[in-house]
This record gives sequence, structure tokens and C-alpha cells, in this order.
Amino acid sequence: DQGRIKLMSSLGKGGRAAIFFIMMMRDIHFFELAEQQFKSMSRAIVMIPLAVLFLCNLSGTVVSWSSPKHSTKKRLKAILNLNKIMEM
Repeated sequence: DQGRIKLMSSLGKGGRAAIFFIMMMRDIHFFELAEQQFKSMSRAIVMIPLAVLFLCNLSGTVVSWSSPKHSTKKRLKAILNLNKIMEM
């Protein structure tokens, strides 16, 4: 737990933005895989959460460049937790 806290606090704005940019690229990869794997309604069920996650990571990239307020870091941690949930 302490290592995760240190990671977010030790990174600068560019480092946090890079993490969320990598997460965006990963979402695009998952989106393309889901597009190939699933057909019709099941494809929509899988792709909608991936699109939401992509938008969250995009907002995380933009917010990373804003001023480092405590609420901003909480939002970024929430987006990272959303990425963890999608991994399961």
C-alpha cells in the first residue's frame, strides 16, 4: 500500500500524464481485441465499458497537467482503481 502512495506522489505532472497515456493505448488495444472477438449484442456490452474507461483515462491525462491539488490526486487514484477493476 505504501508503494502505491509513493508512486503517485513521487511522479511529476509529465510522469502521471505518461501513465494515463499508456493506459489509453492499452484501452485501444482491448477495444480492437473485443471488436475482433465478439459479435452483435455481446460486442456492445463489452465495448461500452471500454469506451468509458478510455474517456476516463483521457481525462486523467488532461487532469494530470492541471495543478496538483489533493482532490485532483484523488480523482487520478479513482481512475487507476477503475482500471484495476476492468482488469478483473
